[in-house]
Amino acid sequence: MNHRRVALSLSILILSASAALAQETRVIVVFHDSTDEAVITGRGGSVEAKSERSRMVAAKVAPNKVAEIAAEEGVASVVEDQEAKIPAGAAGKPGSNSSPGSGPSQPAEVTPWGISRVDAPDAWGTTTGTGIRIAIVDTGIKADHEDFKNAGGTSRVILGPTYITGTKTSKDDNGHGTHCAGIAGASDNSIGVVGVAPTCTLIAVKVLNKNGSGWMSDIILGIDWAADNADVISISLGTTSDIQAVEDAVDAAVAQNVVVVCAGGNEGDIGSPPLYPGAYGNSIAVAATDSSDGVPFWSTKGSYIDIAGPGVSIFSTWKDGYYATLSGTSMATPHVSGAAALLRASGLSTVAAVRAALLSTADDVNSASLPGVDNAIGSGLLDVQQAVTGVQSAP
Repeated sequence: MNHRRVALSLSILILSASAALAQETRVIVVFHDSTDEAVITGRGGSVEAKSERSRMVAAKVAPNKVAEIAAEEGVASVVEDQEAKIPAGAAGKPGSNSSPGSGPSQPAEVTPWGISRVDAPDAWGTTTGTGIRIAIVDTGIKADHEDFKNAGGTSRVILGPTYITGTKTSKDDNGHGTHCAGIAGASDNSIGVVGVAPTCTLIAVKVLNKNGSGWMSDIILGIDWAADNADVISISLGTTSDIQAVEDAVDAAVAQNVVVVCAGGNEGDIGSPPLYPGAYGNSIAVAATDSSDGVPFWSTKGSYIDIAGPGVSIFSTWKDGYYATLSGTSMATPHVSGAAALLRASGLSTVAAVRAALLSTADDVNSASLPGVDNAIGSGLLDVQQAVTGVQSAP
Protein backbone atom coordinates (compact mmCIF):
# COMPACT_ATOMS: atom_id res chain seq x y z
CA MET A 1 0.00 0.00 0.00
CA ASN A 2 1.23 3.49 -0.86
CA HIS A 3 0.75 5.23 2.51
CA ARG A 4 1.76 8.55 1.04
CA ARG A 5 -1.04 8.30 -1.58
CA VAL A 6 -3.61 7.34 1.09
CA ALA A 7 -2.59 10.28 3.25
CA LEU A 8 -2.83 12.61 0.26
CA SER A 9 -6.30 11.26 -0.58
CA LEU A 10 -7.45 11.79 2.99
CA SER A 11 -6.13 15.36 2.92
CA ILE A 12 -8.05 16.03 -0.29
CA LEU A 13 -11.26 14.64 1.25
CA ILE A 14 -10.85 16.79 4.38
CA LEU A 15 -10.17 19.90 2.31
CA SER A 16 -13.18 19.14 0.08
CA ALA A 17 -15.42 18.73 3.13
CA SER A 18 -14.12 21.98 4.62
CA ALA A 19 -14.71 23.80 1.34
CA ALA A 20 -18.28 22.47 1.18
CA LEU A 21 -18.90 23.57 4.76
CA ALA A 22 -17.50 27.02 4.05
CA GLN A 23 -19.89 27.35 1.10
CA GLU A 24 -22.99 26.67 3.19
CA THR A 25 -25.46 29.50 3.38
CA ARG A 26 -27.88 30.25 6.20
CA VAL A 27 -31.50 30.44 5.11
CA ILE A 28 -34.96 30.95 6.56
CA VAL A 29 -37.39 28.27 5.41
CA VAL A 30 -41.08 28.96 5.99
CA PHE A 31 -43.57 26.11 5.69
CA HIS A 32 -47.25 26.29 4.73
CA ASP A 33 -48.28 24.22 7.74
CA SER A 34 -46.03 22.57 10.33
CA THR A 35 -42.26 22.56 10.00
CA ASP A 36 -40.51 19.52 8.53
CA GLU A 37 -36.81 19.28 9.44
CA ALA A 38 -36.35 16.34 7.07
CA VAL A 39 -36.67 18.73 4.14
CA ILE A 40 -33.37 20.27 5.28
CA THR A 41 -31.53 17.34 6.83
CA GLY A 42 -32.44 15.08 3.91
CA ARG A 43 -30.38 17.35 1.70
CA GLY A 44 -27.36 17.47 3.96
CA GLY A 45 -28.33 20.68 5.70
CA SER A 46 -28.38 21.43 9.43
CA VAL A 47 -31.21 22.97 11.43
CA GLU A 48 -30.01 25.97 13.47
CA ALA A 49 -33.31 27.08 15.03
CA LYS A 50 -37.04 26.75 14.49
CA SER A 51 -40.37 28.22 15.50
CA GLU A 52 -43.58 26.26 15.18
CA ARG A 53 -45.50 29.48 15.78
CA SER A 54 -44.07 31.08 12.63
CA ARG A 55 -43.68 27.73 10.84
CA MET A 56 -40.04 28.75 10.35
CA VAL A 57 -36.76 26.84 10.30
CA ALA A 58 -33.36 28.54 10.17
CA ALA A 59 -30.87 26.23 8.49
CA LYS A 60 -27.45 25.96 6.92
CA VAL A 61 -27.53 24.34 3.48
CA ALA A 62 -25.38 24.05 0.40
CA PRO A 63 -26.31 26.77 -2.12
CA ASN A 64 -27.16 24.20 -4.78
CA LYS A 65 -29.81 22.71 -2.47
CA VAL A 66 -31.78 25.91 -1.92
CA ALA A 67 -33.87 25.53 -5.10
CA GLU A 68 -34.66 21.91 -4.22
CA ILE A 69 -35.88 22.92 -0.78
CA ALA A 70 -37.96 25.77 -2.21
CA ALA A 71 -39.59 23.35 -4.64
CA GLU A 72 -40.88 21.09 -1.87
CA GLU A 73 -44.67 21.03 -1.74
CA GLY A 74 -44.86 21.98 1.93
CA VAL A 75 -42.45 24.92 1.66
CA ALA A 76 -43.88 28.43 1.36
CA SER A 77 -40.62 30.33 0.92
CA VAL A 78 -36.85 30.18 1.29
CA VAL A 79 -34.79 33.34 1.75
CA GLU A 80 -31.26 34.02 2.89
CA ASP A 81 -31.05 34.78 6.61
CA GLN A 82 -29.78 38.29 7.24
CA GLU A 83 -27.79 39.92 10.01
CA ALA A 84 -29.75 42.13 12.38
CA LYS A 85 -27.90 44.79 14.31
CA ILE A 86 -28.20 47.82 16.52
CA PRO A 87 -28.78 50.81 14.23
CA ALA A 88 -25.43 52.57 14.43
CA GLY A 89 -22.99 54.29 12.17
CA ALA A 90 -19.79 56.19 11.54
CA ALA A 91 -18.31 59.15 13.38
CA GLY A 92 -20.92 61.71 14.31
CA LYS A 93 -23.73 59.16 14.24
CA PRO A 94 -25.29 57.21 17.10
CA GLY A 95 -22.86 55.09 19.08
CA SER A 96 -19.91 57.46 18.74
CA ASN A 97 -20.89 59.59 21.71
CA SER A 98 -21.46 56.87 24.27
CA SER A 99 -19.95 57.46 27.69
CA PRO A 100 -20.49 54.48 30.02
CA GLY A 101 -20.16 55.67 33.59
CA SER A 102 -18.99 53.97 36.74
CA GLY A 103 -18.10 55.04 40.23
CA PRO A 104 -17.96 54.07 43.86
CA SER A 105 -21.62 54.91 44.51
CA GLN A 106 -24.84 55.43 42.62
CA PRO A 107 -25.55 59.04 41.58
CA ALA A 108 -28.61 60.87 42.89
CA GLU A 109 -31.69 60.47 40.71
CA VAL A 110 -32.28 62.85 37.84
CA THR A 111 -35.16 62.94 35.38
CA PRO A 112 -33.53 62.64 31.92
CA TRP A 113 -34.48 65.42 29.52
CA GLY A 114 -36.34 63.02 27.26
CA ILE A 115 -38.62 61.78 30.03
CA SER A 116 -39.48 65.37 30.91
CA ARG A 117 -39.91 66.43 27.28
CA VAL A 118 -42.60 63.85 26.59
CA ASP A 119 -44.42 64.85 29.83
CA ALA A 120 -44.20 61.35 31.29
CA PRO A 121 -44.14 62.52 34.94
CA ASP A 122 -47.47 64.30 34.35
CA ALA A 123 -49.08 60.94 33.54
CA TRP A 124 -47.91 59.15 36.69
CA GLY A 125 -50.84 60.40 38.74
CA THR A 126 -52.96 58.16 36.51
CA THR A 127 -50.61 55.17 36.16
CA THR A 128 -46.95 54.19 36.39
CA GLY A 129 -47.37 50.96 34.42
CA THR A 130 -47.78 48.40 37.22
CA GLY A 131 -48.61 44.95 35.89
CA ILE A 132 -47.71 45.67 32.26
CA ARG A 133 -44.90 43.65 30.70
CA ILE A 134 -42.48 45.22 28.22
CA ALA A 135 -40.25 42.77 26.34
CA ILE A 136 -36.93 44.36 25.42
CA VAL A 137 -35.86 42.32 22.37
CA ASP A 138 -32.20 43.27 22.28
CA THR A 139 -28.82 42.39 23.85
CA GLY A 140 -30.35 41.40 27.21
CA ILE A 141 -30.75 43.37 30.45
CA LYS A 142 -28.65 43.67 33.60
CA ALA A 143 -31.41 42.38 35.84
CA ASP A 144 -29.68 43.19 39.13
CA HIS A 145 -29.13 46.87 38.31
CA GLU A 146 -30.14 48.90 41.36
CA ASP A 147 -32.33 51.13 39.21
CA PHE A 148 -34.58 48.22 38.21
CA LYS A 149 -35.58 47.35 41.77
CA ASN A 150 -38.98 48.07 43.28
CA ALA A 151 -39.59 49.62 46.70
CA GLY A 152 -39.12 46.22 48.33
CA GLY A 153 -35.70 45.71 46.75
CA THR A 154 -36.80 43.06 44.25
CA SER A 155 -35.84 43.34 40.60
CA ARG A 156 -38.63 44.13 38.15
CA VAL A 157 -36.66 42.42 35.38
CA ILE A 158 -37.48 38.92 34.18
CA LEU A 159 -34.66 37.19 32.33
CA GLY A 160 -36.39 35.60 29.37
CA PRO A 161 -34.77 33.39 26.73
CA THR A 162 -31.48 33.86 24.94
CA TYR A 163 -31.10 32.90 21.29
CA ILE A 164 -27.38 33.65 21.10
CA THR A 165 -25.07 30.66 20.75
CA GLY A 166 -22.63 30.39 23.64
CA THR A 167 -24.82 32.26 26.13
CA LYS A 168 -26.89 30.62 28.85
CA THR A 169 -28.98 33.56 30.04
CA SER A 170 -30.35 36.84 28.70
CA LYS A 171 -27.93 38.85 30.82
CA ASP A 172 -26.61 41.88 28.92
CA ASP A 173 -23.00 41.66 27.73
CA ASN A 174 -23.23 44.69 25.42
CA GLY A 175 -25.09 47.46 27.27
CA HIS A 176 -27.58 48.50 24.60
CA GLY A 177 -30.49 46.44 25.94
CA THR A 178 -29.97 47.69 29.50
CA HIS A 179 -29.90 51.27 28.22
CA CYS A 180 -33.20 50.81 26.36
CA ALA A 181 -34.76 49.09 29.38
CA GLY A 182 -33.90 52.04 31.60
CA ILE A 183 -35.58 54.50 29.26
CA ALA A 184 -38.73 52.40 29.21
CA GLY A 185 -38.89 51.57 32.89
CA ALA A 186 -36.12 52.56 35.31
CA SER A 187 -37.46 52.90 38.86
CA ASP A 188 -38.49 56.21 40.39
CA ASN A 189 -36.22 55.95 43.43
CA SER A 190 -33.40 57.99 44.86
CA ILE A 191 -30.71 57.00 42.35
CA GLY A 192 -29.77 57.31 38.72
CA VAL A 193 -32.62 57.89 36.32
CA VAL A 194 -36.33 57.23 35.96
CA GLY A 195 -38.10 55.67 32.98
CA VAL A 196 -41.40 56.38 31.25
CA ALA A 197 -43.19 53.50 33.03
CA PRO A 198 -41.30 53.19 36.33
CA THR A 199 -43.27 50.28 37.83
CA CYS A 200 -43.72 48.12 34.72
CA THR A 201 -42.23 44.65 34.39
CA LEU A 202 -39.24 44.45 32.03
CA ILE A 203 -38.50 41.20 30.20
CA ALA A 204 -35.10 40.54 28.64
CA VAL A 205 -35.21 38.65 25.32
CA LYS A 206 -31.65 38.27 24.07
CA VAL A 207 -31.36 38.18 20.28
CA LEU A 208 -28.15 40.18 19.76
CA ASN A 209 -24.65 39.19 20.85
CA LYS A 210 -22.04 41.20 22.72
CA ASN A 211 -21.14 42.98 19.47
CA GLY A 212 -24.74 44.03 18.91
CA SER A 213 -25.54 41.71 16.02
CA GLY A 214 -27.59 38.57 15.45
CA TRP A 215 -29.66 36.69 12.88
CA MET A 216 -33.08 37.83 11.73
CA SER A 217 -34.26 34.27 12.32
CA ASP A 218 -33.42 34.79 15.99
CA ILE A 219 -35.42 38.03 15.95
CA ILE A 220 -38.39 36.00 14.73
CA LEU A 221 -37.93 33.58 17.62
CA GLY A 222 -37.69 36.49 20.05
CA ILE A 223 -40.83 38.15 18.73
CA ASP A 224 -42.71 34.86 18.82
CA TRP A 225 -41.75 34.23 22.44
CA ALA A 226 -42.49 37.80 23.49
CA ALA A 227 -45.92 37.69 21.85
CA ASP A 228 -46.87 34.96 24.33
CA ASN A 229 -45.30 36.63 27.36
CA ALA A 230 -45.57 40.43 27.05
CA ASP A 231 -48.02 43.26 26.46
CA VAL A 232 -45.55 45.49 24.59
CA ILE A 233 -42.54 44.48 22.49
CA SER A 234 -39.74 47.04 22.13
CA ILE A 235 -37.32 46.41 19.23
CA SER A 236 -34.35 48.78 18.86
CA LEU A 237 -32.60 46.91 16.04
CA GLY A 238 -33.13 46.00 12.42
CA THR A 239 -31.97 45.26 8.91
CA THR A 240 -32.50 46.92 5.55
CA SER A 241 -33.57 43.55 4.10
CA ASP A 242 -37.31 42.95 3.81
CA ILE A 243 -37.98 39.41 5.03
CA GLN A 244 -41.57 38.20 4.84
CA ALA A 245 -41.16 35.83 7.78
CA VAL A 246 -40.22 38.76 10.03
CA GLU A 247 -43.30 40.72 8.96
CA ASP A 248 -45.40 37.62 9.60
CA ALA A 249 -44.02 37.44 13.15
CA VAL A 250 -44.89 41.10 13.78
CA ASP A 251 -48.35 40.64 12.31
CA ALA A 252 -48.95 37.57 14.46
CA ALA A 253 -47.90 39.42 17.61
CA VAL A 254 -50.23 42.32 16.85
CA ALA A 255 -53.04 39.90 16.02
CA GLN A 256 -52.51 38.51 19.52
CA ASN A 257 -53.04 42.06 20.85
CA VAL A 258 -49.39 42.85 21.62
CA VAL A 259 -48.08 46.33 20.76
CA VAL A 260 -44.87 46.21 18.68
CA VAL A 261 -42.68 49.34 18.76
CA CYS A 262 -39.58 49.51 16.54
CA ALA A 263 -36.65 51.81 15.77
CA GLY A 264 -37.09 53.83 12.59
CA GLY A 265 -33.38 53.76 11.67
CA ASN A 266 -30.24 55.89 11.80
CA GLU A 267 -29.41 56.24 8.12
CA GLY A 268 -31.11 59.49 7.21
CA ASP A 269 -27.86 60.85 5.83
CA ILE A 270 -27.37 58.05 3.28
CA GLY A 271 -30.71 57.95 1.54
CA SER A 272 -32.90 56.69 4.39
CA PRO A 273 -33.21 53.03 3.40
CA PRO A 274 -36.16 51.50 5.27
CA LEU A 275 -35.27 49.64 8.45
CA TYR A 276 -37.17 46.43 9.15
CA PRO A 277 -39.15 45.44 11.19
CA GLY A 278 -39.88 49.14 11.80
CA ALA A 279 -41.03 49.63 8.21
CA TYR A 280 -43.76 47.00 8.49
CA GLY A 281 -47.27 48.36 8.68
CA ASN A 282 -48.26 46.74 11.97
CA SER A 283 -45.26 48.02 13.92
CA ILE A 284 -45.03 51.53 15.37
CA ALA A 285 -41.88 53.05 13.83
CA VAL A 286 -40.07 55.71 15.86
CA ALA A 287 -37.84 58.57 14.66
CA ALA A 288 -35.53 60.62 16.89
CA THR A 289 -35.57 64.23 18.05
CA ASP A 290 -33.11 66.33 20.04
CA SER A 291 -33.64 68.58 23.06
CA SER A 292 -34.63 71.46 20.75
CA ASP A 293 -37.25 69.28 19.00
CA GLY A 294 -35.08 69.11 15.91
CA VAL A 295 -34.60 65.93 13.90
CA PRO A 296 -30.93 64.81 13.82
CA PHE A 297 -29.43 64.34 10.36
CA TRP A 298 -29.05 60.60 10.89
CA SER A 299 -32.67 59.83 11.85
CA THR A 300 -34.17 57.91 8.94
CA LYS A 301 -36.98 59.64 7.06
CA GLY A 302 -39.75 57.70 5.37
CA SER A 303 -43.48 57.31 4.92
CA TYR A 304 -43.44 54.44 7.42
CA ILE A 305 -42.32 56.66 10.34
CA ASP A 306 -45.25 56.88 12.76
CA ILE A 307 -44.04 59.00 15.66
CA ALA A 308 -40.89 60.52 17.18
CA GLY A 309 -39.27 60.30 20.58
CA PRO A 310 -36.22 61.83 22.26
CA GLY A 311 -33.11 60.18 20.84
CA VAL A 312 -30.10 62.47 21.27
CA SER A 313 -27.78 62.35 24.30
CA ILE A 314 -30.06 60.12 26.34
CA PHE A 315 -28.82 59.23 29.82
CA SER A 316 -29.89 55.78 31.03
CA THR A 317 -28.87 52.55 32.75
CA TRP A 318 -25.82 50.54 31.65
CA LYS A 319 -24.51 46.99 31.88
CA ASP A 320 -21.85 47.87 34.49
CA GLY A 321 -24.56 48.72 37.01
CA TYR A 322 -24.18 52.44 36.43
CA TYR A 323 -25.18 54.74 33.55
CA ALA A 324 -24.31 55.88 30.02
CA THR A 325 -25.29 58.50 27.45
CA LEU A 326 -26.25 57.24 23.97
CA SER A 327 -28.03 58.55 20.88
CA GLY A 328 -30.17 56.91 18.22
CA THR A 329 -33.66 55.86 17.25
CA SER A 330 -32.81 52.94 19.54
CA MET A 331 -33.24 55.39 22.43
CA ALA A 332 -36.34 57.05 20.98
CA THR A 333 -38.10 53.69 20.70
CA PRO A 334 -38.35 52.75 24.42
CA HIS A 335 -39.83 56.18 25.18
CA VAL A 336 -42.77 55.11 23.01
CA SER A 337 -42.73 51.54 24.38
CA GLY A 338 -42.99 52.90 27.91
CA ALA A 339 -45.87 55.15 26.85
CA ALA A 340 -47.64 52.16 25.30
CA ALA A 341 -47.28 50.35 28.64
CA LEU A 342 -48.87 53.28 30.48
CA LEU A 343 -51.76 53.27 28.02
CA ARG A 344 -52.31 49.54 28.52
CA ALA A 345 -52.22 50.05 32.28
CA SER A 346 -54.73 52.90 31.99
CA GLY A 347 -57.28 50.60 30.41
CA LEU A 348 -56.71 50.67 26.64
CA SER A 349 -57.14 47.01 25.79
CA THR A 350 -56.34 46.83 22.08
CA VAL A 351 -53.34 47.58 19.90
CA ALA A 352 -55.51 49.78 17.68
CA ALA A 353 -56.57 51.90 20.67
CA VAL A 354 -52.98 52.30 21.87
CA ARG A 355 -51.75 53.26 18.41
CA ALA A 356 -54.56 55.78 17.98
CA ALA A 357 -53.89 57.37 21.38
CA LEU A 358 -50.16 57.71 20.68
CA LEU A 359 -50.49 59.16 17.18
CA SER A 360 -53.52 61.40 17.69
CA THR A 361 -51.93 63.19 20.65
CA ALA A 362 -48.38 63.57 19.27
CA ASP A 363 -47.09 67.15 19.08
CA ASP A 364 -46.50 68.46 15.54
CA VAL A 365 -43.25 70.14 16.56
CA ASN A 366 -42.09 70.82 12.99
CA SER A 367 -45.41 72.24 11.79
CA ALA A 368 -43.74 75.46 10.60
CA SER A 369 -41.82 73.61 7.90
CA LEU A 370 -43.72 70.32 7.54
CA PRO A 371 -47.29 70.68 8.79
CA GLY A 372 -49.26 67.52 9.44
CA VAL A 373 -47.99 63.95 9.13
CA ASP A 374 -44.55 63.88 7.50
CA ASN A 375 -41.64 61.57 6.77
CA ALA A 376 -39.39 63.01 9.47
CA ILE A 377 -41.48 62.59 12.64
CA GLY A 378 -44.67 60.95 11.42
CA SER A 379 -47.61 62.24 13.45
CA GLY A 380 -45.26 64.19 15.73
CA LEU A 381 -43.35 64.04 19.00
CA LEU A 382 -44.68 61.70 21.68
CA ASP A 383 -46.86 63.37 24.33
CA VAL A 384 -47.33 60.88 27.16
CA GLN A 385 -49.44 63.13 29.35
CA GLN A 386 -52.04 63.85 26.70
CA ALA A 387 -52.10 60.26 25.45
CA VAL A 388 -52.76 58.89 28.94
CA THR A 389 -54.78 61.62 30.60
CA GLY A 390 -56.27 63.65 27.75
CA VAL A 391 -54.69 66.80 29.19
CA GLN A 392 -52.27 68.73 27.01
CA SER A 393 -49.45 70.84 28.37
CA ALA A 394 -47.73 73.46 26.25
CA PRO A 395 -46.20 71.71 23.18
